[in-house]
Amino acid sequence: MMRILYWTPLFWPEAGGIEVVAQNMVTGLRDRGHKLLVMASHGSTLQPDDTTYEGIPIRRFHFWQALSRRDPSLIAAIRREIAVLIKDFQPDVIHCNFSGYTAYFQLANATACQAPLLIALHSSLLGRGTGADTVLGNLLRAADWVTAVSQSTLDDARAIAGEIGGRSSVIYNGLTLRASDPAPLPWAEPRLMAIGRLAFEKGFDLAIAALKLLRERFPRLTLHLVGDGPERAALQRQASDLGIEKSVEFVGMVPNRMIPGLLKRATIVLIPSRSRESFSLVAVEAAQMGRPVVATAAGGLREVVREGETGLLVELESPQAIATAVGTLLADPQRTGKMGNDAREWARNAFGLDRMIDEYETVYRRLAAAKPQVGSNEVRP
Repeated sequence: MMRILYWTPLFWPEAGGIEVVAQNMVTGLRDRGHKLLVMASHGSTLQPDDTTYEGIPIRRFHFWQALSRRDPSLIAAIRREIAVLIKDFQPDVIHCNFSGYTAYFQLANATACQAPLLIALHSSLLGRGTGADTVLGNLLRAADWVTAVSQSTLDDARAIAGEIGGRSSVIYNGLTLRASDPAPLPWAEPRLMAIGRLAFEKGFDLAIAALKLLRERFPRLTLHLVGDGPERAALQRQASDLGIEKSVEFVGMVPNRMIPGLLKRATIVLIPSRSRESFSLVAVEAAQMGRPVVATAAGGLREVVREGETGLLVELESPQAIATAVGTLLADPQRTGKMGNDAREWARNAFGLDRMIDEYETVYRRLAAAKPQVGSNEVRP
């Protein structure tokens, strides 16, 4: 049994990709007999500072608020509280999911503790400060081990801090395999589906433009956008301007538990991202439900989607490339159905929850064995 301090940007009831992974991780580790303490920032929903999730204690701090206000007294108070929490909990290992607004506190506090520090990279590092004296660079160098959710992200981290080359590795995110069997792909009324925040970087406008290009050849084809965000009104206007508003459904936000049911309605899942995605839980969920994916060939998407086997990869910023790939799949139901079946097997083997927890647990044990044992975790406030 190990005592694991799991420090993550946001936690339940927030419902983003990292939050889903964090929930699965801490409950899975708890079920293996480890003692967990979750530390996170306050998010969009009002929560007490101290609460629990399935019996696991959670301590929330106002990280973002303190830094955005540039409030030195609040920043100092938070640092002191974290120091006391670490000293009282006496972790065997500190697992930190990197995020810009928590990184300062992670660097300031976690490195002052003698427990080993693991930094887990879940998002793209492009556009972040990467100089020798940046918080990110120093945090990577201070870590006893660095993990990344894709080789693409790990390569970026090693470019920032070459010293981590021998103490870093890729651990793909994992999900519980859905118990229900995938439904057959719908062909009479084929459906495209895209899931995520309706934001510019997600490229959903490219999906709408691609649908317009496909409608003449596939007049019964529809597009279903699952999620909400700042670009919703613009996307609705775009569909209307192109004369395809009746073929684009804005599903809105849905609970994570409803995603598998929605995916059963899809023929093909689109991930037209403009950004260099570090990973894609949507691609994994689609694969679990036997749905082939058409995605942009950027970042970790090139690792999650196997080109020509579980989906097709296309160039960025190209509705035509998306339309061509979708048209190829719609014109060949037999090949597309095989892709869906192969995707489910790929997800089972590469992106299972137990596999992910096994790999983190192995790193934890190696780090804990190489560091002073519980009782020496004195922390400097």
